[in-house]
Amino acid sequence: MDEFSRNKRLGGVCSRCLVQPLFYSEADSPAAAKKKYSFWNRLWWSFQNIEYSMGDSRNVQRDGAVKVLAGAVTLYRMRALQQVVQFRLKCDGLHQVWKEDHLVEDYVLTLDVRELGYEARAGRYMFAYTGVPLTRRDLQQQRDRWYSGTLRHFIERGFTRETQADILGQIVRFGMMIAQIAYIGVVIYILTLGSFKGLRPHPLALIVLAASLIDAFIRFKYIRNPDNFQRLIVFSLLPWWAYSLWDDYLVFRSYFLCFRGVRKW
Repeated sequence: MDEFSRNKRLGGVCSRCLVQPLFYSEADSPAAAKKKYSFWNRLWWSFQNIEYSMGDSRNVQRDGAVKVLAGAVTLYRMRALQQVVQFRLKCDGLHQVWKEDHLVEDYVLTLDVRELGYEARAGRYMFAYTGVPLTRRDLQQQRDRWYSGTLRHFIERGFTRETQADILGQIVRFGMMIAQIAYIGVVIYILTLGSFKGLRPHPLALIVLAASLIDAFIRFKYIRNPDNFQRLIVFSLLPWWAYSLWDDYLVFRSYFLCFRGVRKW
């Protein structure tokens, strides 16, 4: 309510969404979680805990501006929702707030709210903790739904003022993915083949590596209750890069899913 009172153009305010711990009560403990969940469950949970926390750090740096008013917890201005309903009646002939035929209905609603001239932000002191998939298969299915659903809506809505930044961001992400693959290859070469041949690391490579570690250190402070396992993932760099590349592959894969018309999840 404080966010709404300070910004009359705010159409919706969402929580800062983080990952729910593997243990939920004082009777449980990290040791109990290790017995209940497998190594792979804890690995996929750790990757997502880091991912959500780093995403939250970027929202903080953008002063709360968000791309999606998260479905976990969002409070909308009633006037904005009423205008969305009128907007939907005019465009689709449907009297509904949520686009029930879309896979990413929270993103679609966010774009509609913005198109009506409202802003979307995350509350500085609002926190929600969401459960996440604990297997590779379940996580891949979730991301397939997110990424292909977003792409399908880009095609439907087109290149507009509300979507242009996200569409350009997709293009930039492909460029970053290629650059990251090249950089990881250089780092591996320096740490393995280069050392066996008696070669010294190039100063530029060391500078980039140092910058990556500094960025990891800055982002790491946003992670809630990190353990040594998550510290190893972040500061050894390669495990986190591998997860990021896998997620980039799923973005690329979403193009095939979208054009194949996969809609059942």
